[in-house]
Amino acid sequence: MNLAIDFMTKWFSANSLVLNMDKTNIVKFTSKNSQTKNFRIIYQNKLISGVNTIKLLGFHIDKDLNWKTHIQNLLPKLSSACYLIRRMYPLFNMRTLKMIYYAYFHSVMEFGIMFWGASAESRKVFLLQKRILRVMTGSPPRATCRTLCCKLGILTMVAQYVLSLMRFLASNLELFTFNTSVHGINTRTSSKLHKPSVRLKLNQQGPYNSCVNIYNKLLNDLAILITNKKLFLKQLRIYISTKPIYSLEELFGS
Repeated sequence: MNLAIDFMTKWFSANSLVLNMDKTNIVKFTSKNSQTKNFRIIYQNKLISGVNTIKLLGFHIDKDLNWKTHIQNLLPKLSSACYLIRRMYPLFNMRTLKMIYYAYFHSVMEFGIMFWGASAESRKVFLLQKRILRVMTGSPPRATCRTLCCKLGILTMVAQYVLSLMRFLASNLELFTFNTSVHGINTRTSSKLHKPSVRLKLNQQGPYNSCVNIYNKLLNDLAILITNKKLFLKQLRIYISTKPIYSLEELFGS
């Protein structure tokens, strides 16, 4: 570990940066069932403590990578946006309310959703999104949001998760492998992405594997547009906006 820190320190120095050891912590990532002991590291007579959660580039990353801490920090911001919309509803028209929604709610919800969108905790974010849509339209508390999403042209949280993953896929095709590159046999799945073999559920729900799973379930007429990023994302958005989904199972089933 000390050798790794030495390497980082030299890299920072070569790039006119300084590693602040007083603000440096170490997170040991483990699987859910693994037992983790407290640990600490001494580097140049300075103690570097191990922590369970750390904030990096706006993300609250925990040692289990379940995104629970990150989502817990999102909820107060999203709740504040709901309150703001509630106060503004009697004063502004729908166009202005949508501007407020995208500025204060959607921007927070969309940030990094491709990482935490598959988390079990993401359901709490979706519940808040449904609440704010009902407030914007003056709908009853138990009104279905599928109709409201179509009416407002707003994607559900799940649909936004799908769009973000497919945007990443279309922008980084070189990171993925198609079945045609693995074998030369012309089969029904030859135009699909090659699915890597993963064992841990954490990896199965990760962005890379989720990209493969979702793309392979898309309609063929839509999937073949992947090499034309602009057209692919445009048609995908039309498809998922006209058919609001509450879960990936709904997308796969359709």
